[in-house]
Amino acid sequence: MEDLKLSPDEVTFELQGNKLSQKNDKYFDARKQSRHGNETDYAEIPIETQHQENPIHDSVHQTYAEPEKVTMSGETAGKELNNWSRTCFLAMGSVLLIAVLLLAILMAVSIVLTVSLSNEINKHNAQQTETLEDIAKNQDNLESLLTNLSGKVDKIEVSLNDINKHNAQQTETLDDLAKSQDNLESLLTNLSGKVDTIEKNMWSDDERNWLNVFSVEAYSGIHIYNFFKDGNTSAAVPGAIVYTNRTFRHPLISDKMKQSQYVRFSVFKHDLSEVAKRVIFQIKPNDGLENWFSFERLEMSMGWNFSSRGPQGIRGSWMLISASADQDGTDTRLQRYFHMSHSYAGCPYDRAWFVALTPKMANAAIHCTWAKWWLREDIVASGMADRNQPPAFLYSEGQQATLPDGLKAAGKITIDVYGA
Repeated sequence: MEDLKLSPDEVTFELQGNKLSQKNDKYFDARKQSRHGNETDYAEIPIETQHQENPIHDSVHQTYAEPEKVTMSGETAGKELNNWSRTCFLAMGSVLLIAVLLLAILMAVSIVLTVSLSNEINKHNAQQTETLEDIAKNQDNLESLLTNLSGKVDKIEVSLNDINKHNAQQTETLDDLAKSQDNLESLLTNLSGKVDTIEKNMWSDDERNWLNVFSVEAYSGIHIYNFFKDGNTSAAVPGAIVYTNRTFRHPLISDKMKQSQYVRFSVFKHDLSEVAKRVIFQIKPNDGLENWFSFERLEMSMGWNFSSRGPQGIRGSWMLISASADQDGTDTRLQRYFHMSHSYAGCPYDRAWFVALTPKMANAAIHCTWAKWWLREDIVASGMADRNQPPAFLYSEGQQATLPDGLKAAGKITIDVYGA
């Protein structure tokens, strides 16, 4: 680059504040030469510039501490301008270099980030690959499971078909059962009506339905068991007065019982006003005179509840027409007949629904005090003259068996048969 040529005339400059200007002339002429060496006309070049932007100003300021005037030739000014151009070029180069460095740094950071991101992506892809492999394995397992399940479903369908067939058969069977049930209900209805009729007849006092075969009033003087067994009307104890008009035994009692289906045992109140309790037993041809009187033959009861009875035995529950003995079976002082016992636990704790008492002799020693009926308050209160004669009848007024103190005096017992 060719240096700028100025006029040989000396140019006078003056430093005023931040401006470097010609003192008198506003412009100075400078003649440029072209690149081919030809002279050109002088150009007018303004030299008034800002202080901070003019390198000449800085140079002059460094050379002179506080100059009032600066005088330089045109050639010197040209060199200063060239220096200024170089300085600008270097500054621009530095800026460009810094920009390149920044771009390189950004590229390096971008590369690092790209590599890091690529690694993460690769890891993620590896994990995804493993996941996909696991999914593939699970899919294989699922397919195997579905295959097995399909086989089981087929078996279930076969089983369901069998069940449906079985249900259809059951439906037919149920229909048949329903028809049978209807027939059975109709039969039961008819049978119930007949049972009601029979029951009414069984509880009825109509002699057309029941035949009386045995009857004894209390204090009639006879030995009740001997009279029932063979019709013996002898006095139960010496000195007893026998009232035959208060007793009855059918001459064909054994035959009538063999011909009957049911036996009815009735207990009347002390004043004979009405029946207090009744029990019906089923009788079989080989039962004889006594075997029907048992819990096993019990058919129904009016007024007593036998469900609370205990196991049969001398200490438990029993029904006996003949005399019941004590616990070892040897002492017959008890002389208890037609005995419906709940439990035998010692005199004060004996429980019973019914008992007929006949001692061996008048006023004889009796095993239990409560069995001395002639001393019982209710019997004494009755004022009957013959109350000290056997037999005496005691019964439970409630549904359950009771202790001796709870027993009440009865006036008569009867035995009737049905179906003879």
